[in-house]
Amino acid sequence: MEMNWHWFMTVDCNGRWITTNGKAHLETTNANLLGCMCYLDESDGTVEIYAKFTAYVKNDGSIVMTIESEKEDVPSFNVSGDFFSSETDNGLASTIILTDGTTVIGFAKREK
Repeated sequence: MEMNWHWFMTVDCNGRWITTNGKAHLETTNANLLGCMCYLDESDGTVEIYAKFTAYVKNDGSIVMTIESEKEDVPSFNVSGDFFSSETDNGLASTIILTDGTTVIGFAKREK
């Protein structure tokens, strides 16, 4: 499993932002996305899955994603948002920003 994106998740908890981040495996098939958000220990390559996700791209180009935690007591939830990309001197920069109003999830990668 290739960790081909970086991710972050920020959650509003009683007026304070709690943030976590890691690397993600993201695959695209037609208008669908799937993968997992992981913690990756760079020293030994150990991967711990934080959450799995599936998503689809709507006709207007926006993305709707379902996040499923690895913890049984945490319910799945939906976020939606958009895909952005731009060509830079360092290559193609791609970003996905999703929210449900209290949680913000971002994915980013740079391709040379």
